[in-house]
Amino acid sequence: MKNYLNQSKVMSPLQELINEKVSELIQILDSDLLIHYINQQVHINLLGYEEYELVDENFLNFVQDSQKEKLEKFIKEGFDDQKDRELRFNLKDKYDNHYVVRGKISYFRNKFDEQRGLLVLTLIDSVLKKDCNKKINISEIDQKYDSLINKLGNLFFWGANDSIFIMDQDKFIEANRKTLDLFGLKNKDEIIGRSPWDYSPQKQLDGSNSKIKGTKLINKALNGKPQRFNWTHIKKDGSPFQAEISLNAFKFEDKSFLQAIVRDITEKIKAERRLKESEEKFRHLFENSPFSIVLLKPNGKIIDCNPALKKLTGYAKEELIGLYYTKVPFIKDDIIPTLKDRRKRFLGGETLTPIEIEIVKKDGKKIWIEIESTSVDVGHEHLIQIIAHNISDRKNAENILKEEYKRLLELNKMRKDLISRVSHELKTPLMSVKGASELLLLSHNEELNQETLELVEMIKKGGERLTNLVDNLIDISRIEYNKIQLNKSKTDLVKLIKETADDMKFFLKKRELSLNLDLPNSLKLNIDNFRIEQVIANLLSNAIKNTPPEGEIIISLKQNSKWAKISVSDTGIGLTDEEMDRIFTRFGKIERHGPGLEFMDIQGSGLGLYISREIVSLHKGKIFAKSEGRHKGSTFKVHLPLRRQN
Repeated sequence: MKNYLNQSKVMSPLQELINEKVSELIQILDSDLLIHYINQQVHINLLGYEEYELVDENFLNFVQDSQKEKLEKFIKEGFDDQKDRELRFNLKDKYDNHYVVRGKISYFRNKFDEQRGLLVLTLIDSVLKKDCNKKINISEIDQKYDSLINKLGNLFFWGANDSIFIMDQDKFIEANRKTLDLFGLKNKDEIIGRSPWDYSPQKQLDGSNSKIKGTKLINKALNGKPQRFNWTHIKKDGSPFQAEISLNAFKFEDKSFLQAIVRDITEKIKAERRLKESEEKFRHLFENSPFSIVLLKPNGKIIDCNPALKKLTGYAKEELIGLYYTKVPFIKDDIIPTLKDRRKRFLGGETLTPIEIEIVKKDGKKIWIEIESTSVDVGHEHLIQIIAHNISDRKNAENILKEEYKRLLELNKMRKDLISRVSHELKTPLMSVKGASELLLLSHNEELNQETLELVEMIKKGGERLTNLVDNLIDISRIEYNKIQLNKSKTDLVKLIKETADDMKFFLKKRELSLNLDLPNSLKLNIDNFRIEQVIANLLSNAIKNTPPEGEIIISLKQNSKWAKISVSDTGIGLTDEEMDRIFTRFGKIERHGPGLEFMDIQGSGLGLYISREIVSLHKGKIFAKSEGRHKGSTFKVHLPLRRQN
């Protein structure tokens, strides 16, 4: 996935999990309509396509020909005006069947400010299958689609009422539209890559230097201590505003990032100041404040609350005045001990940070609110002021993220366990198939006619291929569970390369290829000879498969002060830049077909180079590929350290 979700690697797993869980087709396109991401399993189930068949392909290649020109113009207009578009068109599956789909494309920009389109489609009906009697409820599809869009919208955090941005250390790397509005910015170019103090005065209200104070708060949050504080910011036009900031760290792939939620509290702070100026001004603000406010005596008895509280809880002022806070009907029993402790600490002079609690409204609906406690003098009376506001949308988004992350971990464990169990269960019957076919060929070849011998040979070769695949799957399982143990010993790498090359002579001859070895007399290393032989065999096997008849393969071994350098070069089909990015990934098999490529052996699982990379990595070495491009051959290099590595 080449959009921001993968490029930043901040939210990718959660996004991908949700995308894979839904039944809709989800794609992310760039402004040239190239596909950058799909939710693969849904595409396989509904259309038969796997990821490698769609990613980097033009979206219009899979649209009915008569609709391409109109649809291309319609979608590209959206990239210009950034307005969502409703779509309905015919989509081709892998088997050239046509399906009516409907959905929406929403536009956004990634961290590099590249335009992207989020495409969500619902399969309605088959155009060609006339016997399809299923009645489609369009209303239900629309409702399900809207629900999905809302869910994805929350995760892209565009719909949040608060300013939300993501930071890498002290640099902005993503921000929602509310952030742009809050700071008076036109686009994210004006904030991405900048620091918080670039939009702050030199000094805060307490006289502290903004950069120094901000750096300290960021470091505390990165060290696992969430920060909540007030801050003076400056808009683009130079006007200051007061903000309440919640700063939390989260980790992804061992790197810490910061999420900040910023709320403009300028009006809130002004309200608090005016409350202290006079009872008359206080009453006016109290009654008209958008925030829910409750006034308590120091003993905890409610003496007043404003109209906003009724909107929040459903309870009228008359139902609450005179009650002690522990008897308020919308407060759940399990939160009472916490509120008692906060009141005690507040009366003891402690400044309390806001807390989030769940309440039950008069109509029985549960919502989340954030409450903070301050002191206020009304007339000659010293009171406790409780200010509350609804944070249910934010909590729901947080809960979705937590739940999906938990499911991601569970699914990942299930996948690992399944690969491990299935691989080991297949091992024994495959050995039986392979052994039985070899026995028939060796001991009963004279009793069998030519056609039967050919069938047995097919069984033998198929068994060998399946055995290799199972062995690779078992290796992957061991890699993921960190169970590959290297059995190192002093090994002559020259001898190992020669023996591996000898094992491949039959295939070289069959493919009419020449093999040249450029090796020293001897070079001994402390390695796992079985595993390094596996790496060399993989590289040589790939060279044989991808080199045309009468081609040449060269294996060389050099050394410098630090490394033993193995090189496997061929005069074969070569690699593109995109293919080199993919070949060392799991199942990173490159499918290439067409005129002039008939010589290629396309068999294989795409696991060999991934496993080779892991083996070399365990040896503290490096493996990489080079190629000038298509039909210009390729070179695979393995560097192994000369010194002993623990």
